Amino acid sequence: MKKSAFSLPEVLITLVIVGVVSAMLLPTLIRNFNERVNSYREANIANKITQAMEHMNAAGDLNFYKTTEEFVEALSNHLKVAKICDNKHLTDCWSSDVVRMTNGNDYDVTKAKTGENLNTTNTTNTMGLVLVDGSQIILTYNPDVGANAGDNITGTKKTLPIGFGRSKEFAYTTSVTDGIDFVMDVNGPTGPNAEQGKDGTYNDIRSFRSASFSSGGCQGFKYGGQCIYVLGTNYTPISCEGDKNPEYCSSLYYKVTFNYYAGAMKACADMDMKITDAGAIAACPEHPSDFPLGKYFHGPNYQITLEENCSSSGYGFTRPETKKYNAICIEK
Repeated sequence: MKKSAFSLPEVLITLVIVGVVSAMLLPTLIRNFNERVNSYREANIANKITQAMEHMNAAGDLNFYKTTEEFVEALSNHLKVAKICDNKHLTDCWSSDVVRMTNGNDYDVTKAKTGENLNTTNTTNTMGLVLVDGSQIILTYNPDVGANAGDNITGTKKTLPIGFGRSKEFAYTTSVTDGIDFVMDVNGPTGPNAEQGKDGTYNDIRSFRSASFSSGGCQGFKYGGQCIYVLGTNYTPISCEGDKNPEYCSSLYYKVTFNYYAGAMKACADMDMKITDAGAIAACPEHPSDFPLGKYFHGPNYQITLEENCSSSGYGFTRPETKKYNAICIEK
């Protein structure tokens, strides 16, 4: 009696089915595994910062500091830190130049100069820290809240996702940290260097409290209660020929292939902002380093020139399809 066996075609078909199913399931498995690992890393970083500040409190060092720089200097005496970076060199303490926000746009890390840039009410500078385990944070300190817990310390727990729709409550921090907030990269250069995705997945960029690159974080600076971002010439022209790009071109007079003003409009829109006229140069005296000298768009058909000491001149007509001028974005 002959034994039954699978034929070669049957074996190949089975292998193909297994391969297809594996290819479909593997990304989900990896994503959920990473979500779990990153949540444990987040809780670990929060605990390390909390323990360091509790040591500060016990040593009488948890006082009211005037600046983030002063606070970080004191914190580093109680926390194992491999590197500290001021707000002009944040990317020296951060593994990527940009972070993918929840809305899908990229945030330029070099713009996170103050707490306001991280969606907090803090106006003090930020500081970058690399811990000895490779964890990276950008921290902001609120001198109005301070850090003087005394003996009345209360704990705070935080519920974090651990994959496959599950969550876990972690012992996260205590009231000694009320004066600080920070964003953290829990896995360094591994990536994807992104905050929570549109699908709800928690990635490797995490928030301690409210600090985040998303949710209204101002990439530029606040002036008159409004977020202003000097785009400069960091944009490319887009075509306005025929019916192309109507959302940017319909209100413009020049329907040409390379319209620089339309390109600047799109670049601002990509950051959930809108282009504004050169009247925003009024903010230059308070933020001179943000404004490059040269010509600026003043609406689609005019330009002005920014000169030394934030003075302006040369208001005149321009042709936006042929000139690449500096542009300024403001929040919508």
